[in-house]
Amino acid sequence: MNGAARTLLVLALASLPWGCASDDAWPSSPITIVCPWSAGGGTDQVSRQIALYLEEDLGVPVAVVNAVGGAGVTGHATGARARPDGTTLLMATVELNMLHWRDLTRLTWEDYAHLALLNRDAAAIFVRSDSPWSTAAELLDAARTTPGRLRASGTSTGGIWHLALAGWLVSEGLPPDAIRWISSAGAGPSLNELASRGVDVVCASVPEARSFLEGSKDRPAVARALGVMSERPVRGYESIPTFPSLGFDWTLEGWRGLVAPKGTPEPIVAKLRASLERILLGEVKAGDRTFVEAMRAQTFDASWGRADEFRTLLAATDEKLGRLLTSPDFVALDDKSFPLHAFPGAIALLLALAIGLTAIERARARRSATSEGEGSRRAASGIERRGLIHFGEVIVGVVLWIALAETLGFTITPSLLLVALFLRFSVRPVLAIAISGILVPLVFFVFANELGVSLPRGPWGW
Repeated sequence: MNGAARTLLVLALASLPWGCASDDAWPSSPITIVCPWSAGGGTDQVSRQIALYLEEDLGVPVAVVNAVGGAGVTGHATGARARPDGTTLLMATVELNMLHWRDLTRLTWEDYAHLALLNRDAAAIFVRSDSPWSTAAELLDAARTTPGRLRASGTSTGGIWHLALAGWLVSEGLPPDAIRWISSAGAGPSLNELASRGVDVVCASVPEARSFLEGSKDRPAVARALGVMSERPVRGYESIPTFPSLGFDWTLEGWRGLVAPKGTPEPIVAKLRASLERILLGEVKAGDRTFVEAMRAQTFDASWGRADEFRTLLAATDEKLGRLLTSPDFVALDDKSFPLHAFPGAIALLLALAIGLTAIERARARRSATSEGEGSRRAASGIERRGLIHFGEVIVGVVLWIALAETLGFTITPSLLLVALFLRFSVRPVLAIAISGILVPLVFFVFANELGVSLPRGPWGW
């Protein structure tokens, strides 16, 4: 079973009627934490860490599923729309304060029941260990000398790490695209791209890059940090200079916090908040360590906050990032972006059009059969049946796309499905392969590079 199918299965199981037990009996079934970003990244690590401690405290299994895509929209929407019974939680991230300003979703921070702020981590700039730039100033000079030549990544286009890099460039008098941003599903895939020379720079948090900074017996360190966008050094990495110490007037931090779907019964919300407070105060241990100790061991900032402090941070961050994202300098970042929440409407419109055309064709065939006799009626019936079968096959193709795209990537999945559909419709194999081989990469180039849409890239990055 592939990763996407496993995700759907876990979410489906989490939504079964076990959650219908009384509030007093909660928790009586497994809990799922939805992570909006890819496995291996900082949000995934924090999600799995808190899941371990919740499981220890609540006495039920707590699983983490990665609902990746749409610049964070997919995961945040999955968490918002889950059954509000305490069986599905969301690891919300700072992108929640940004997505609605970018017109990618109508969801805001007010669409959830807030449980606890878990951590805050500042952005940092990373290059390969053999990079020609040994300081942030040298990297800035390279961007100034050859604007648009260098490539950077760390998250989706317009995500928090993109905003951090672009904000730094703007604060130094450069356009926000002086270093070209390559959209990705998170810090993990971006750092792999850095190691394989697919990008020149990564902007992410230090904990996300820890294994790339430290290396191991089998693999030397492949990344070097040029600076962290914070007033204070990162615990355990005090040698990485802060941006203010380098003379840069720019800082930016991301946050992560646990929320529940709005409408979750207050008794369940209260129990979750109480459990998280016990965990964050160090009253719950997994092995011989508290949650804060485990976070610090992985160099994550452990600045946590209760629900009211979390809400205050959310409101302040939303206002700050709203001002940034609607300013003239930052509006340019989204000039090519396609409104992702328009895709479901567009697909629904196309399906409605297809169904409408099918109905018109059936009515025309009936009239033709009536006028031309029984033989024509049989022929028309055959045409109708074949048309409906083909239409059903297209729907199956859409379902397979949803199930496989995140695992195989955008290019491979539709290529296979398109070839299969062409062959089913009696198109010559050579022609089917040729059309798919031209059409799918062209669509990928237009949407990923020209329109700035975050597309699933699979294990090979395409």
